[in-house]
Amino acid sequence: MNAIELGSFRSMDDFRLCEFGNSKGRAALLRRGREVLDGHGDKFIEMVRGLERVDFPEFRASAVYLPTSTSEYFLFSPSWYFRHRLLTENIVADIKMGNRQILSVGSGPAYLERFLVERLGICADQITLSDKEPISQNGFNAFTFDMYGAWPYFGRNFDYILFPQSTFLSLNFHENAERQAHLHNLIENSLEWITEAGQVRICGEPNTQNIFAVKERLEAGHPDLEISCDDDLITCSRKTG
Repeated sequence: MNAIELGSFRSMDDFRLCEFGNSKGRAALLRRGREVLDGHGDKFIEMVRGLERVDFPEFRASAVYLPTSTSEYFLFSPSWYFRHRLLTENIVADIKMGNRQILSVGSGPAYLERFLVERLGICADQITLSDKEPISQNGFNAFTFDMYGAWPYFGRNFDYILFPQSTFLSLNFHENAERQAHLHNLIENSLEWITEAGQVRICGEPNTQNIFAVKERLEAGHPDLEISCDDDLITCSRKTG
């Protein structure tokens, strides 16, 4: 399936820390995620872009599929998510070698998740899909629920909770107060299901004021929470000692 070798570690110590789940090693690895946008990171994204053109005809012309009718949705390709750092090459290496578990909230047609399995060598049983519409993708665990409502019991915790096809979350609501409330609830619900060293990753809220209002509220309620806001990417994880 053209699975590729992913090696972005600076030393064997990095590899061992990641492989055996050391939270400090994983934190250092995740902090370096931004670096893959430079140098060989660009080549990695170009590689993803080339493969997705083969795998998904709807993305041959562009990394974003624009709807042609009101009954269709915007669709985002795997390379779009890598370019916007929802995932990075280093995180893929961590998932693959550390046998991490992923919850994808708002998976839609699961382009990203299928690409991770079919092209990057991650096992389907490491990924749990979810959407408000029933999902039928062979090999994946899947749940049907509205992310803005009550979340189900998953029966496991996750190392990464991602919000992919739910990009542009704020477009669902008109008032900033409403946007902030729903973004806060999404993160609160996510925190109940991440592992001790897990991470929530969301891209799609373009309003910096909303992001920092939610960040302030979460930090007040969770002193052990580390929240990073970089452009339109929000990441949440528990602080390591």
